[in-house]
Amino acid sequence: MILKVQNLSVHFGKLTALNNLSLEIEQGEILGLIGPNGAGKTTFFNAVTGYVSPSSGKVFYEEKEITHKQPFYLAQLGITRTFQATKPFKDSIILDNVVIGALIKTNIVKEAKKRAEEILNVVHLGSKMHKLARELTVSDMKRLELAKTLVTEPKLLFLDEVMAGLNPSETNELIQIIKKLNKNGITIILVEHVMRAVMSLSKRIFVLDCGEKIAEGTPEEISRNKLVIKAYLGEEYANEYAKNRKN
Repeated sequence: MILKVQNLSVHFGKLTALNNLSLEIEQGEILGLIGPNGAGKTTFFNAVTGYVSPSSGKVFYEEKEITHKQPFYLAQLGITRTFQATKPFKDSIILDNVVIGALIKTNIVKEAKKRAEEILNVVHLGSKMHKLARELTVSDMKRLELAKTLVTEPKLLFLDEVMAGLNPSETNELIQIIKKLNKNGITIILVEHVMRAVMSLSKRIFVLDCGEKIAEGTPEEISRNKLVIKAYLGEEYANEYAKNRKN
């Protein structure tokens, strides 16, 4: 087991964003985390990766408690994340954007640059590494955001809507990249509204609504769950998914 979350709660004043949430993630797994807007998905990411301090509960990584630890400390352990809004250094070239992240593992710039070049090739940005970040398309920006996390050599990667705004072809390309990353040993937790991606990538899906777990299971089980259909998927998607499974 790589991650264990016990009774995690996050309160913002009188607002409860997460309520007594518990889950476990196995090494090498891809876990999909879904739910309507405001369900607590990003708050969960923030609480586990050090951007928000939990109000109560505990988080364990490789059996070591990491509750309340800061993001830079967690990155050194092997826990990194992407963000919904990409924020590159727009006036710097793509390569330099990634080199900055590589310096968490080495203080030798030549080594950091070599690692950054390798990662840019992994996310299919190698041919554009000398372009300014401001010149990138939305799809390229998403892959740059991914590259910035990968260069830190994560064991556990949190992906927060990396496919938002992409067309079907771009989505398919990113799905294949994520599958390859997982095959190479990276455990992945995926928050995504593109259900085709969630269903094709996830071994298991965890569903949140109003800060609480309402379901957990395989993609097929989740697609048939009445609570999930009512809270998030809708009857039309559930029927379409069932139809495609038969064909």
